[in-house]
Amino acid sequence: MNKLQSMLLGIALVLPIVAGCDPQVAAASDGIEVVSVKLNDWTDPKDGKVYVVALPTWKNNGKEAVKQVTFLASIDGKDVEQPKNDLSAPQYNNEVVEPGTTVTPSNVPEDGVILGEKEKLKEVKAEDVVIRAIASPKSYTPPAKKDV
Repeated sequence: MNKLQSMLLGIALVLPIVAGCDPQVAAASDGIEVVSVKLNDWTDPKDGKVYVVALPTWKNNGKEAVKQVTFLASIDGKDVEQPKNDLSAPQYNNEVVEPGTTVTPSNVPEDGVILGEKEKLKEVKAEDVVIRAIASPKSYTPPAKKDV
């Protein structure tokens, strides 16, 4: 089993857990179509390194509106380290996206998936990136910060 197959198997196993087997989430997720992917460079102010960010343009082809979308990325056909998909918060949680609406990302890196350090991903092109989505018709509520 190669890295891509392992990654996709991991996503397939994690999706039902993350989605909570909620039929509304499953239906909303099935309705999200990634139309295109654009790669942008982004310099992390914390470490000064340049990262590659995949920004998906997506369309809600579902039957109901969605209020949040989390994107997961993998890199197909390249022998590179796979992205560490951050599931802590959705990339899109701004406003209601009605069926038939296309959303084009504008904020880097918030609207995309950080693939990794640019130096390690020189050979990766947009067509090598596979993006999948977990969507929900429910509003996103960030977890409450607890005092330590």
